[in-house]
Amino acid sequence: MTNAEKFTQFFNKQKEKLAKEFILSLSSSELKELRPSIKELSIEYLKYQQINKNTWGVKAKGNQANILNFAGIFCLTKSEFSKYCNIWHFRHEVNLSKLILDTEKVSWFAKSLADNNFFNYDDQMMFATEGYFETPIETLVEKLVSAISEYKWHKDKDNEFFYKPEILEKYPETLKTHIWKLFEYETSINHNDAHRYQYHKFKDPIWKFTFKSLSESGKMDRMQLLKECLLTSNRNFNKVLTGWFFDLFLYLKPTEKELIDLQVELFNALGSQHSKIVNGVLKIFKSGLALHKDFAYEDFKDNVRILLCSETKSIANAALMIIDKILRKNKDKKEELVELAIAAFDSTHSDVQLRAAKFIAKHGDIKNENLIANISTYNESLFSESKSLLMDFIQVEESTEIEEDLEIELKDIISEINKINAPDNFDDFVFLASQAFDNNEPYHFDFFLQGLLDFQEEMSLVENMKKLEPAFQRAFKTMFNGLRGNTGHIDEVAATLFIDYTIKVLSKKEIPISLSKLIKKYKLEDIEAKKRWDWYEKKLISIHDFKMIHWNKITYYKPFLNLAKNVMDQLISNKKIELLSTPTHAPYWINPLTLVQRIERRIQAESTINESELCLAIARCSMQEKDLKTALSYAQKNLKGDLKKVMCYLLNPSEKPNTPDTFKEAILQAYFNKKQTIPVEEWELLKGLEQRNIFEGKTFITPKFETYKTKEWNYQKKKNEQVERQRKNLNIQYEKDSFSQKLLNFFKQKKLSNLTLEYISLEDRNHINKGDMPRIFSLFPNNYETLLFSIFKISFDNADWWESEEEKLTIALLTELLELHQKPADTGHIILAGSLLAKPKTVRSLGVEFWIQLVSKNLIDSTNVGTQMGKILSIEFYPLKRFTDIALEQMLNISSKHNSSLMSIIESAILTMNDKPIKNSKKLLEILVELRSKGNVEPFSETIKSKLNNWTSSASLKKVVKQLVE
Repeated sequence: MTNAEKFTQFFNKQKEKLAKEFILSLSSSELKELRPSIKELSIEYLKYQQINKNTWGVKAKGNQANILNFAGIFCLTKSEFSKYCNIWHFRHEVNLSKLILDTEKVSWFAKSLADNNFFNYDDQMMFATEGYFETPIETLVEKLVSAISEYKWHKDKDNEFFYKPEILEKYPETLKTHIWKLFEYETSINHNDAHRYQYHKFKDPIWKFTFKSLSESGKMDRMQLLKECLLTSNRNFNKVLTGWFFDLFLYLKPTEKELIDLQVELFNALGSQHSKIVNGVLKIFKSGLALHKDFAYEDFKDNVRILLCSETKSIANAALMIIDKILRKNKDKKEELVELAIAAFDSTHSDVQLRAAKFIAKHGDIKNENLIANISTYNESLFSESKSLLMDFIQVEESTEIEEDLEIELKDIISEINKINAPDNFDDFVFLASQAFDNNEPYHFDFFLQGLLDFQEEMSLVENMKKLEPAFQRAFKTMFNGLRGNTGHIDEVAATLFIDYTIKVLSKKEIPISLSKLIKKYKLEDIEAKKRWDWYEKKLISIHDFKMIHWNKITYYKPFLNLAKNVMDQLISNKKIELLSTPTHAPYWINPLTLVQRIERRIQAESTINESELCLAIARCSMQEKDLKTALSYAQKNLKGDLKKVMCYLLNPSEKPNTPDTFKEAILQAYFNKKQTIPVEEWELLKGLEQRNIFEGKTFITPKFETYKTKEWNYQKKKNEQVERQRKNLNIQYEKDSFSQKLLNFFKQKKLSNLTLEYISLEDRNHINKGDMPRIFSLFPNNYETLLFSIFKISFDNADWWESEEEKLTIALLTELLELHQKPADTGHIILAGSLLAKPKTVRSLGVEFWIQLVSKNLIDSTNVGTQMGKILSIEFYPLKRFTDIALEQMLNISSKHNSSLMSIIESAILTMNDKPIKNSKKLLEILVELRSKGNVEPFSETIKSKLNNWTSSASLKKVVKQLVE
């Protein structure tokens, strides 16, 4: 019986002990001979697969997985083991791991154990002490966090908790080095402490208690411990962990002398990014340290200006309180303290400014010319109440008007500035091909496809194939390694086309050895993956068989795929054509005249015009009137037949359509571009559609509380129970009778396949890739409102923004809207309102940038934005504070035009909000007071007066409402 047969017998009978003894008895050469059998068994028994109709798992039973993993360690290489077996089998297996290490037969096993973080602190230290392997210090530090406590789990009674601080003295390095590293590496010590302190007999958080005990017993230096707690303030830990260390500092109750000795660290902590730390240090100063004779007053002066400008109101207020306290005891410092307080006027918080104004009005010298000059520089940015207190200190002519920005003209879609040119020689094409799968520009996809057609002959030469090797490698990596960086699914289409062309056409010619090896490598990888995973779909396929396997709801890639298929057909036939849809101007526009000339050249070359390609070209065509006239004249003179009919209709704003015998979808695409209103009875193709402007973007949101059922764990009954819960929903919809909704049904009824607009589904919420956003816009830059609808449902329906992908997607959307320079319809205004309230500040800042651009170019309906915002706030779907913060920081006082728009947004929002004010309504009204104080405003309508008077049911709003309505 061979060794392989013996092992298989032990394996089948699940004789784990005998199998392990057998493996240990074999020599290195015998283990190597056993390798194919171990591979074969591992693939069959450890591969995750479908066991039966409803069950997935591994085929191994009982202890068969243990036997294979043990044998795999000795028989397979490291890469083979990671591919066929599972190193996690050895987690917590201390004795088994020592047994393997003691044989000294597996050179890579020790490093794998060290890298994979399998054992607790005690075991890791044991392995290091006995010379098996060293564990990375950051791993040891994280393990130390849970080393002083232990749980004993019980099924039918309460779990037991054991406090074991003795582990800290078991190894000398623990107290000498490792415990101090807790202050340098980010760990979960805060979560460990919060979770376990309730079981501790001393009723204190165990780690805080432990640090206190160690310092009191002299095993840790107390002063160093206090210092390290403060130093964590600027070590880029997350805010909860940083706050925990500051809490530890307070828990240790530093004395006044210790605080004086730690002033350097306290002042450094004022630079922390976490407001809790800064507020905590200021509280220490305010409680008496700032009045101590040895207080570092000069250091305080150096820091206080930054503190007074803090976005966090409590920090600025605390700094002003400390200034006031110091002045009470040190009258000789009055002049410089008053000067310091002026920095508070950089704050966007009205009450911070007001506190500083009161302080300066009380202690400032109105004869101090330097003081008057410094305060006067803030004349335009002071809130009205603060300004009224400081009138004696302002000696410049007051102006209620902000200097008006220059009118910004709409930029031309077609101009020399944004003109782009495809590669006109092979070397330029090589440069393009090397970045064609990185999605650096939305038009690179089109330029790459045109380049493949233009440079077919050059590509067939060996020396030129060598130049393209970086492009070949990137194409294979795009297909096999998944999306990266800014790439999207459309890059997969380009990569598949390039690989398909390489294998079908180029590889049949003389090719470089390196390219041949590259093709063989990925072919083998494709075959191996298919053998291992039943669900795996091969990557090396024909472009005609391409589909989004894991994202089958995606449709937006299909126009690009249709284009790629057409190009592949031309390449196989060794034909050159000029693609109609290649952009002429960034980011994805086509000059109408160029499009007509391309069509003319295709006709002259007797080349078939693909309707999908023509529809895409029409969709990208600039519809600016100045671009259409020359193109219309050229089309009338040089085109014939149905193509002339389609293009003349597209280019003539007043022309009504006639149904051509061919290219019916192309003329529909032209109709969509023109946004015409055509009576249904006048045009056969429109039957099934209502007489409405195409894609008006007429949408609405109906915020509401929804009741839903879900299963939750009942800890008392120890079982899942169905319970009713409420959630907030914005519920964005198209009007039921809108043209846009009719259009979707129209696509389905007519079975259209070439129009670009059909490839965005209103129901598809999950599968738009951020990297593809510019190229998705390139499918319908003249009709993008449906896309906005889809993005809103993906990103803004989620009040909490759980996923970072939602943030990235919305950022990509807003970035693209900034490039379009077009007036948005209702959906665009809803997107803007949602952006100004969204959780990520990056999204809010981009929303502000979008708003600034729209106001400057007169492309906004501010009342509409405010109405949409009011609806969102009516159920407090998002907190109002997000908007008031961003309004104060980035929207106020840009220009009188922007102030007017902001005022309209706020007033419209108030009208739409509930009669009962929500949190931060006071701040919203304070901003409105400031805007209206600039002068030249219309009196409030009775409707808004009534709403504001209702809000006086909240005592905190009475004063500010009175300022507004009287």
